[in-house]
Amino acid sequence: MEKEHFRFYIQVRTSLGETPTAIHQDLITFGGDKAISYSTVLKWHKRFKDEKMDIEDEPRIGRPVSKVTEENIALVRSLIEEDPHSTYEDIQAVLPLSNWTIQTIIHEHLRLRKLTSRWVPHELTPTKRGKEWNFVKKIYKDYNKRDSSWVIL
Repeated sequence: MEKEHFRFYIQVRTSLGETPTAIHQDLITFGGDKAISYSTVLKWHKRFKDEKMDIEDEPRIGRPVSKVTEENIALVRSLIEEDPHSTYEDIQAVLPLSNWTIQTIIHEHLRLRKLTSRWVPHELTPTKRGKEWNFVKKIYKDYNKRDSSWVIL
């Protein structure tokens, strides 16, 4: 259920003269875990009592939540179409977007993934190194038993 639906329900029940406690209990009965908190019901109940009937959030000042816009999605798409081998850093050099924003656009909005091979360092842990060394010693020991002319230390 969307928050606007909860707010509309609170607005209707407040206009009927219901208390915030009764409204919250009904929301818990109806919504279960998805119900909004009592403090939120209280805040919106007070707002509707003060004759502010708009159920939308008031505009906030400050930094925008995200730079994932249709324009930025189109720009990233065009850069990738120009050079399919481009990296996040290449795109970030052209566009003033964060690495997270670029990843979000590529993976969630453009539904792309890069299929490339890469080198992965292969380091053995001391335990695995010891097991491999013991295995090698066993092979050498078995080999030396068959052919006594070869001696491997």
